[in-house]
Amino acid sequence: MNPYEKQLFIESTYNKTQAHQFLKELLKDTLEPYWEHFPEPKDRKVAKSICAALLVHKKMYIHNLVEMMVKKSWLPSTTAATKTAEVIIQMMEVDMVDYIYKGEFLEIHSKWSMTEDMVNEYKSKIYKLPMVIPPNKVNMNYDNKGSGYYLDEKDSLILTHHHSKRICTDIIEILNNIPLTINKKVVKKAVHTNSGCYQKENESKEEFQARMEHWKIFLKQTEFVHGMIGDNPFFLTHKFDTRGRVYDMGYHVHTQGDSYSKAVIQLANEEVVSDSVDFF
Repeated sequence: MNPYEKQLFIESTYNKTQAHQFLKELLKDTLEPYWEHFPEPKDRKVAKSICAALLVHKKMYIHNLVEMMVKKSWLPSTTAATKTAEVIIQMMEVDMVDYIYKGEFLEIHSKWSMTEDMVNEYKSKIYKLPMVIPPNKVNMNYDNKGSGYYLDEKDSLILTHHHSKRICTDIIEILNNIPLTINKKVVKKAVHTNSGCYQKENESKEEFQARMEHWKIFLKQTEFVHGMIGDNPFFLTHKFDTRGRVYDMGYHVHTQGDSYSKAVIQLANEEVVSDSVDFF
């Protein structure tokens, strides 16, 4: 497998689409008896997405759930919000979700849960991994989409709220094409801990232990990513937020994390730093 083929394999295996497909496959047989109440295919699609979201989050206030579905919808926001709310009400009526009222807020609960192995597999798929070849050119269609991955030309370059206004992509191209490597000495000798590894005030022992289990999963996934990269250079893609600040899109490996995360990464093409400055 050449580097380009390896990159395509990584992209097709580790992404949100695959993670969500994994959830829908888990729910496929379970949801089948409910489809008699949802004759329209589009309504089934919305209901399936709602169940998948609740499988991950376990419970959500209805307004947050509607907002999440609207962002994924192909419909105008007002129409999508109305349609999502109607589907949720129908799901409540046919006992497809559980729900409770908390004051004036309605909280929707999943009727099903994942095993620990299922959670681990889902989390291993949802985050995009670093690129093993230089990223593709960004924003090729001048719509502020296409962040450098070869199989995802619709990935927004703007975090949270996408827009089509003109942005400067030169800095994104520069940052995307800086080859990086893993500092194996740091990985071998240092232990990845941070302030989150200590029990918080008013946090129960059970909550702390559950949080530490998630941390162990993250460390195990990070070890896998380090092994995948090996001694080869890798690349991180970057995006703007709505204020124009730039963030790298790494999760297991990134330059804007805690002290350990920063120490693990080094430049692949090292140069001696001199006293002179020559920008041009």
